[in-house]
Amino acid sequence: MVNFRDNLSLEVYGGILVLILLYAAFLFAGPIIVDFFFSSYPFIIYIWIQFLILMILLTLLWFFIVPFGFKLPEEVESFTEYAEIIKLSKVKPIKLNLGLGVLFAAVLWLCSLIYSLLAGEYIFDPNVIFGAPTEENLGIFLFVKMLRPGLWEEIAFRGVILTLLLKKFSVKKSIIIDGILFGLMHFFNLIGGQDLFSTISQVIYASTLGFAFAYLFIRTESLIPCIISHYLINAVNPLFNNFNPTVNTFFSLFYAVIFIVILPPLINIYLIKIISDKYDSV
Repeated sequence: MVNFRDNLSLEVYGGILVLILLYAAFLFAGPIIVDFFFSSYPFIIYIWIQFLILMILLTLLWFFIVPFGFKLPEEVESFTEYAEIIKLSKVKPIKLNLGLGVLFAAVLWLCSLIYSLLAGEYIFDPNVIFGAPTEENLGIFLFVKMLRPGLWEEIAFRGVILTLLLKKFSVKKSIIIDGILFGLMHFFNLIGGQDLFSTISQVIYASTLGFAFAYLFIRTESLIPCIISHYLINAVNPLFNNFNPTVNTFFSLFYAVIFIVILPPLINIYLIKIISDKYDSV
């Protein structure tokens, strides 16, 4: 395997580039494998197989290939040491980590609800996240499927990539770069058939959200609240961001910029700061 350790710039830049490309390759490999072998299976079995294969592939990538093959973000002798370096094993203080994770998600839920109310006629439909899974609406299976991005995107972008960035850059610069990289990663959705406008919107939204995730990781020195909030946002937010548009495109974009792109990360960063400061002073 490649050893990036001889040069810090190569370790950071080369390491991050390889990690992102490998991550994308593994993400696309899962559906290709499933489509080739299991496309004729019933839908519910198909999505379960796809989920399990992706989880196996990403476990192999982030728990074996990255730490022991590429020796990133640092050279380690054991999985326990790797988990400590990427802050995956730092569970305590449980109340703070759990509370910040849920609060982070709740802020985005509230902002999404306000956006839905302003941009159109909000539709309260519990079936969006609790209904039986169909090809049009995954329903309750969202709580299963969103374990994948909630866990692995945080391990990738906060646990490994942000830890690498902090070796070379200041905290502020590392947060900015990490957020931008997290956003740009979503351009790979174009390969999956997503339209350009939706993809660009997702890149911008994910970038600003990535700033807040990075700040949360640094302040708590733990991946746990990041994983919790990321998972809850992905799994539950479709319930709040559900509406029939009733305003023109300009106002819809304006409301989206305010309540989806700008306010959630700003509010969350502020809340993380004051709550963490208060906890540290106790």
